Amino acid sequence: MIKIKLYSLVFFLALMALSCSYEKATLKSSDNRHDVLIIWALSDIQPRNDGEREAFETSVSDVKNNIPKPDMAIVAGDIFHSEALAETTLNWFIKSREGADIEYWFEIAGNHDMKNFEAYKKYIKKPLYYSVEVGNLLILFMSDEDRFPPTFISDDTFNWWKKKVIENQDKIIITVTHAYLKNSGLFLANKVESRAILNSERFEEVLKTYRVDLWLAAHTHVPSFLGFNENVVKEFNNTAFINISRIRRDMYCNPESRVIILKNNSPEMIIKTRDHNNEEYIKRREVIINLKKDFIFKNNKPVLLLELSK
Repeated sequence: MIKIKLYSLVFFLALMALSCSYEKATLKSSDNRHDVLIIWALSDIQPRNDGEREAFETSVSDVKNNIPKPDMAIVAGDIFHSEALAETTLNWFIKSREGADIEYWFEIAGNHDMKNFEAYKKYIKKPLYYSVEVGNLLILFMSDEDRFPPTFISDDTFNWWKKKVIENQDKIIITVTHAYLKNSGLFLANKVESRAILNSERFEEVLKTYRVDLWLAAHTHVPSFLGFNENVVKEFNNTAFINISRIRRDMYCNPESRVIILKNNSPEMIIKTRDHNNEEYIKRREVIINLKKDFIFKNNKPVLLLELSK
């Protein structure tokens, strides 16, 4: 994990200017809940001791008490911190997340989770890559395949992802990885090798021709106020890259995550940043992504189809 030192005032203001370059949006009270899909996206829980479990427990309580019940949760890796803590942390994670009252959980392994992949598989019961469909939304999940950064994704996994992207251009596509692409424009991606996916160019070449609406990642533990956590790359068919942030209280910051909102028959995806300690959304970190097509529920409700890789 990178240790962030104090930034100059000028650099901080530049980051804030970039972070405020997105449109604002809110979930209106008049919206019919049955016409809205809500996804809780979180990452990097990885408590190093029992005391650090409180951050996730606080986040779960906030989601349960203050957010309209999410239809699903996405965890972008690093549930536990060390190999020795894998079993106890995973057992605690499974029990604690029940408090959020979310039926569907979809996780990937981060580099820390790969330190004990057998334990990860035992509790999480997901393969290294798989896809989920919700109406005309396709979510492609790819785990880190090595225990050390930078994130390693095999060519077999990449070829699976590429095929899915090419064959599903009629759908809205979200990709979920632990780290992000080198040229995503996110914090330190093209400056520090351990922050990005190895051989990112494979994915970037595909994105130049085929559209992925949203790419979710984390790994850096960067709080939202530092900026460079959202970016749209025109060269990659306007793919939006979002750093989910982290649950663990790194750099003395409150646990943060993202809440993703899609409305039936709407081409807009709303992404909010949640401060779980203050139990509020951070307004300046609220963004809109313009999708390539309207989001449409099948049978006017979410239909979740889990397709596991072989």
